[in-house]
Amino acid sequence: MSLQAKKEVERFLREGKKIAAIKHLQDTYGFTLSQAKLLVNHLEDSGDVVAETAGPSQADLKPDEALKARVKALLSGGQKIQAIKLAKDTLRVRLNGAKVWVEDIEREMNPNYRLQSGRSLHSGAGGILLGVFIGLGLLFMGAATYIYFRQAQSIQHSDLIKGKVVSMQQNSEGMSAPVIEYEWHGKKWTYQSTTYSNPPAFSVDEEVPVYVNRQDPDNITVDSFSERWLIIFILGLMGSFFVGIPLLVMYFSTPR
Repeated sequence: MSLQAKKEVERFLREGKKIAAIKHLQDTYGFTLSQAKLLVNHLEDSGDVVAETAGPSQADLKPDEALKARVKALLSGGQKIQAIKLAKDTLRVRLNGAKVWVEDIEREMNPNYRLQSGRSLHSGAGGILLGVFIGLGLLFMGAATYIYFRQAQSIQHSDLIKGKVVSMQQNSEGMSAPVIEYEWHGKKWTYQSTTYSNPPAFSVDEEVPVYVNRQDPDNITVDSFSERWLIIFILGLMGSFFVGIPLLVMYFSTPR
Protein backbone atom coordinates (compact mmCIF):
# COMPACT_ATOMS: atom_id res chain seq x y z
CA MET A 1 0.00 0.00 0.00
CA SER A 2 1.35 3.46 -0.87
CA LEU A 3 1.85 6.15 1.76
CA GLN A 4 -0.97 8.18 0.24
CA ALA A 5 -3.38 5.25 0.41
CA LYS A 6 -2.35 4.56 4.00
CA LYS A 7 -3.08 8.15 5.01
CA GLU A 8 -6.47 8.02 3.34
CA VAL A 9 -7.37 4.78 5.11
CA GLU A 10 -6.22 6.19 8.44
CA ARG A 11 -8.44 9.22 7.90
CA PHE A 12 -11.46 6.99 7.30
CA LEU A 13 -10.65 4.95 10.38
CA ARG A 14 -10.28 8.03 12.59
CA GLU A 15 -13.76 8.98 11.49
CA GLY A 16 -15.03 5.50 12.34
CA LYS A 17 -15.75 4.67 8.68
CA LYS A 18 -14.20 1.25 8.25
CA ILE A 19 -16.46 0.12 5.41
CA ALA A 20 -15.82 3.41 3.60
CA ALA A 21 -12.07 2.77 3.95
CA ILE A 22 -12.41 -0.71 2.46
CA LYS A 23 -14.58 0.53 -0.41
CA HIS A 24 -12.13 3.37 -1.04
CA LEU A 25 -9.26 0.88 -1.50
CA GLN A 26 -11.41 -1.16 -3.91
CA ASP A 27 -12.73 1.76 -5.95
CA THR A 28 -9.59 3.91 -6.03
CA TYR A 29 -6.73 1.41 -6.00
CA GLY A 30 -8.36 -1.74 -7.41
CA PHE A 31 -7.90 -3.96 -4.37
CA THR A 32 -10.13 -7.01 -4.04
CA LEU A 33 -12.45 -7.18 -1.06
CA SER A 34 -10.22 -9.69 0.74
CA GLN A 35 -7.12 -7.58 0.15
CA ALA A 36 -8.83 -4.37 1.26
CA LYS A 37 -10.20 -6.05 4.41
CA LEU A 38 -6.75 -7.40 5.28
CA LEU A 39 -5.01 -4.03 4.86
CA VAL A 40 -7.64 -2.06 6.75
CA ASN A 41 -7.74 -4.59 9.58
CA HIS A 42 -3.94 -4.48 9.80
CA LEU A 43 -3.94 -0.69 10.17
CA GLU A 44 -6.77 -0.84 12.64
CA ASP A 45 -5.06 -3.50 14.77
CA SER A 46 -1.70 -1.74 14.69
CA GLY A 47 -2.96 0.79 17.25
CA ASP A 48 -1.57 3.78 15.33
CA VAL A 49 -5.00 5.09 14.50
CA VAL A 50 -7.14 6.71 17.18
CA ALA A 51 -10.79 7.03 16.24
CA GLU A 52 -12.36 10.44 16.54
CA THR A 53 -15.77 8.99 17.30
CA ALA A 54 -16.71 6.91 20.28
CA GLY A 55 -19.11 4.05 20.58
CA PRO A 56 -19.68 1.08 18.33
CA SER A 57 -18.85 1.65 14.67
CA GLN A 58 -21.25 0.83 11.90
CA ALA A 59 -18.26 0.12 9.70
CA ASP A 60 -17.75 -3.46 10.79
CA LEU A 61 -17.60 -5.36 7.52
CA LYS A 62 -18.73 -8.64 9.02
CA PRO A 63 -22.37 -9.17 8.03
CA ASP A 64 -24.88 -10.29 10.58
CA GLU A 65 -25.79 -13.93 10.93
CA ALA A 66 -29.16 -13.39 9.25
CA LEU A 67 -27.50 -12.31 5.98
CA LYS A 68 -25.02 -15.16 6.18
CA ALA A 69 -27.84 -17.64 6.74
CA ARG A 70 -29.74 -16.29 3.70
CA VAL A 71 -26.61 -16.60 1.56
CA LYS A 72 -26.04 -20.17 2.75
CA ALA A 73 -29.65 -21.05 1.92
CA LEU A 74 -29.22 -19.67 -1.60
CA LEU A 75 -25.96 -21.56 -2.08
CA SER A 76 -27.55 -24.78 -0.84
CA GLY A 77 -30.25 -24.31 -3.46
CA GLY A 78 -27.69 -23.81 -6.25
CA GLN A 79 -28.45 -20.07 -6.53
CA LYS A 80 -24.94 -18.66 -6.34
CA ILE A 81 -25.67 -15.68 -8.61
CA GLN A 82 -28.58 -14.64 -6.41
CA ALA A 83 -26.36 -15.04 -3.33
CA ILE A 84 -23.69 -12.75 -4.82
CA LYS A 85 -26.31 -10.16 -5.78
CA LEU A 86 -27.76 -10.23 -2.27
CA ALA A 87 -24.31 -9.77 -0.75
CA LYS A 88 -23.48 -6.97 -3.19
CA ASP A 89 -26.67 -5.04 -2.45
CA THR A 90 -26.58 -5.61 1.30
CA LEU A 91 -22.88 -4.98 1.90
CA ARG A 92 -22.77 -2.24 -0.76
CA VAL A 93 -19.55 -3.52 -2.28
CA ARG A 94 -18.48 -4.12 -5.85
CA LEU A 95 -19.45 -7.31 -7.65
CA ASN A 96 -15.99 -8.83 -7.36
CA GLY A 97 -15.92 -8.14 -3.64
CA ALA A 98 -19.32 -9.76 -3.14
CA LYS A 99 -18.18 -12.77 -5.15
CA VAL A 100 -15.08 -13.20 -2.97
CA TRP A 101 -17.19 -12.98 0.20
CA VAL A 102 -19.74 -15.51 -1.06
CA GLU A 103 -16.98 -17.90 -2.11
CA ASP A 104 -15.51 -17.64 1.40
CA ILE A 105 -18.85 -18.91 2.70
CA GLU A 106 -18.82 -21.65 0.06
CA ARG A 107 -15.49 -22.84 1.42
CA GLU A 108 -16.94 -22.91 4.92
CA MET A 109 -19.88 -25.00 3.71
CA ASN A 110 -17.77 -27.34 1.57
CA PRO A 111 -14.18 -28.08 2.66
CA ASN A 112 -13.52 -29.66 -0.75
CA TYR A 113 -14.47 -26.47 -2.60
CA ARG A 114 -11.75 -25.45 -5.08
CA LEU A 115 -11.79 -21.80 -6.04
CA GLN A 116 -8.96 -21.73 -8.60
CA SER A 117 -8.84 -25.26 -10.07
CA GLY A 118 -11.51 -24.81 -12.71
CA ARG A 119 -10.23 -21.39 -13.66
CA SER A 120 -6.67 -22.63 -14.21
CA LEU A 121 -7.82 -25.53 -16.37
CA HIS A 122 -10.01 -23.31 -18.52
CA SER A 123 -7.34 -20.71 -19.25
CA GLY A 124 -3.80 -20.55 -20.56
CA ALA A 125 -2.15 -23.73 -21.79
CA GLY A 126 -4.87 -25.88 -20.23
CA GLY A 127 -7.56 -24.00 -22.10
CA ILE A 128 -5.67 -24.32 -25.39
CA LEU A 129 -5.27 -28.06 -24.87
CA LEU A 130 -8.96 -28.49 -24.12
CA GLY A 131 -9.79 -26.44 -27.20
CA VAL A 132 -7.57 -28.63 -29.39
CA PHE A 133 -9.22 -31.78 -28.06
CA ILE A 134 -12.71 -30.41 -28.66
CA GLY A 135 -11.73 -29.21 -32.14
CA LEU A 136 -10.42 -32.66 -33.09
CA GLY A 137 -13.54 -34.27 -31.68
CA LEU A 138 -15.83 -32.02 -33.70
CA LEU A 139 -13.73 -32.72 -36.80
CA PHE A 140 -14.12 -36.50 -36.39
CA MET A 141 -17.83 -36.20 -35.68
CA GLY A 142 -18.25 -33.92 -38.68
CA ALA A 143 -16.51 -36.45 -40.92
CA ALA A 144 -18.76 -39.25 -39.63
CA THR A 145 -21.84 -37.14 -40.27
CA TYR A 146 -20.66 -36.22 -43.77
CA ILE A 147 -20.02 -39.88 -44.71
CA TYR A 148 -23.41 -40.92 -43.32
CA PHE A 149 -25.41 -38.33 -45.26
CA ARG A 150 -23.40 -38.82 -48.46
CA GLN A 151 -24.02 -42.56 -48.22
CA ALA A 152 -27.73 -42.06 -47.47
CA GLN A 153 -28.08 -39.73 -50.44
CA SER A 154 -26.46 -42.29 -52.75
CA ILE A 155 -28.75 -45.07 -51.48
CA GLN A 156 -31.80 -42.95 -52.27
CA HIS A 157 -30.78 -43.16 -55.94
CA SER A 158 -29.81 -46.85 -55.83
CA ASP A 159 -31.34 -50.28 -56.33
CA LEU A 160 -30.60 -53.16 -53.97
CA ILE A 161 -29.24 -56.24 -55.75
CA LYS A 162 -27.09 -59.26 -54.93
CA GLY A 163 -23.34 -59.26 -55.44
CA LYS A 164 -20.78 -62.01 -54.96
CA VAL A 165 -17.36 -62.03 -53.31
CA VAL A 166 -14.99 -63.36 -55.99
CA SER A 167 -11.69 -62.90 -54.11
CA MET A 168 -10.06 -61.37 -51.05
CA GLN A 169 -7.37 -58.74 -51.45
CA GLN A 170 -4.66 -58.64 -48.75
CA ASN A 171 -2.55 -55.69 -47.68
CA SER A 172 0.97 -55.64 -46.23
CA GLU A 173 -0.38 -56.06 -42.69
CA GLY A 174 -2.15 -59.31 -43.51
CA MET A 175 -5.63 -57.80 -43.44
CA SER A 176 -8.21 -58.63 -46.13
CA ALA A 177 -10.80 -56.69 -48.10
CA PRO A 178 -13.37 -58.23 -50.48
CA VAL A 179 -13.49 -57.94 -54.24
CA ILE A 180 -17.19 -58.02 -55.16
CA GLU A 181 -18.67 -58.75 -58.58
CA TYR A 182 -22.21 -57.71 -59.49
CA GLU A 183 -24.33 -57.46 -62.62
CA TRP A 184 -26.19 -54.32 -63.63
CA HIS A 185 -28.33 -54.11 -66.80
CA GLY A 186 -26.58 -57.09 -68.34
CA LYS A 187 -23.07 -55.84 -67.65
CA LYS A 188 -20.72 -57.19 -65.00
CA TRP A 189 -18.99 -54.77 -62.66
CA THR A 190 -16.26 -55.26 -60.07
CA TYR A 191 -15.89 -53.39 -56.80
CA GLN A 192 -12.67 -53.41 -54.73
CA SER A 193 -13.39 -52.61 -51.11
CA THR A 194 -11.02 -50.37 -49.16
CA THR A 195 -12.17 -51.67 -45.78
CA TYR A 196 -9.61 -54.21 -44.56
CA SER A 197 -10.12 -56.44 -41.54
CA ASN A 198 -8.57 -59.38 -39.73
CA PRO A 199 -10.20 -61.83 -39.49
CA PRO A 200 -11.86 -61.20 -42.87
CA ALA A 201 -15.43 -59.90 -42.73
CA PHE A 202 -16.32 -61.86 -45.91
CA SER A 203 -15.47 -65.15 -47.55
CA VAL A 204 -15.04 -66.08 -51.22
CA ASP A 205 -18.32 -67.01 -53.01
CA GLU A 206 -20.37 -65.30 -50.32
CA GLU A 207 -23.40 -63.39 -51.62
CA VAL A 208 -23.75 -59.85 -50.30
CA PRO A 209 -26.45 -57.20 -50.79
CA VAL A 210 -25.23 -54.09 -52.61
CA TYR A 211 -26.85 -50.76 -53.44
CA VAL A 212 -26.06 -49.80 -57.04
CA ASN A 213 -26.43 -46.14 -57.88
CA ARG A 214 -28.68 -45.82 -60.92
CA GLN A 215 -26.86 -42.72 -62.14
CA ASP A 216 -23.38 -44.15 -61.55
CA PRO A 217 -23.35 -47.99 -61.52
CA ASP A 218 -19.69 -47.98 -60.56
CA ASN A 219 -20.69 -46.35 -57.27
CA ILE A 220 -22.05 -49.01 -54.90
CA THR A 221 -22.68 -49.35 -51.18
CA VAL A 222 -22.23 -52.80 -49.69
CA ASP A 223 -25.01 -53.36 -47.17
CA SER A 224 -22.96 -54.80 -44.30
CA PHE A 225 -21.75 -53.41 -40.98
CA SER A 226 -18.07 -53.45 -41.90
CA GLU A 227 -18.60 -51.73 -45.25
CA ARG A 228 -21.42 -49.35 -44.40
CA TRP A 229 -21.15 -48.53 -40.70
CA LEU A 230 -17.67 -49.38 -39.40
CA ILE A 231 -15.89 -46.19 -40.50
CA ILE A 232 -18.82 -44.06 -39.31
CA PHE A 233 -18.77 -45.85 -35.95
CA ILE A 234 -15.01 -45.40 -35.52
CA LEU A 235 -15.08 -41.70 -36.42
CA GLY A 236 -18.08 -41.09 -34.18
CA LEU A 237 -16.42 -42.91 -31.29
CA MET A 238 -13.21 -40.92 -31.67
CA GLY A 239 -15.18 -37.69 -31.90
CA SER A 240 -17.13 -38.54 -28.74
CA PHE A 241 -13.88 -39.32 -26.93
CA PHE A 242 -12.10 -36.10 -27.90
CA VAL A 243 -15.16 -33.98 -27.06
CA GLY A 244 -16.31 -35.95 -24.03
CA ILE A 245 -13.04 -36.06 -22.11
CA PRO A 246 -12.56 -32.23 -22.02
CA LEU A 247 -16.21 -31.73 -21.07
CA LEU A 248 -15.81 -34.17 -18.18
CA VAL A 249 -12.60 -32.45 -17.09
CA MET A 250 -14.31 -29.04 -17.14
CA TYR A 251 -17.34 -30.39 -15.31
CA PHE A 252 -15.41 -31.98 -12.47
CA SER A 253 -12.93 -29.09 -12.16
CA THR A 254 -15.55 -26.34 -12.04
CA PRO A 255 -16.19 -25.11 -8.48
CA ARG A 256 -19.70 -25.77 -7.15
